[in-house]
Amino acid sequence: MNRSVIVWISILVLTVCFADRCLGDSGGYDAIDAEHLTKARELIDNGVAYLLTQREENGGWSAGRGQAVPAITSMVLKTLVQHPDYGPDHPVVQAGFEVV
Repeated sequence: MNRSVIVWISILVLTVCFADRCLGDSGGYDAIDAEHLTKARELIDNGVAYLLTQREENGGWSAGRGQAVPAITSMVLKTLVQHPDYGPDHPVVQAGFEVV
């Protein structure tokens, strides 16, 4: 993974964090309209799918050197924990926690 990939992962993590705030406690229906909500969820899901393709064999994430880096793994785990399809009990997240 090169520097530009790390930048994109960082942007994705920040986007998910801010999207969580924008969508609000009521699912975002009062914060953004339905069209933008659908697009935001699609983009987040695509970003999460990409992050999952970058996972190392040991269950963590790295800067492309083949060994998971706790800081990068932690950022990705924060994203996954906040995603409704994953959460803290998902096997992918649990494997990442083992690396950290």
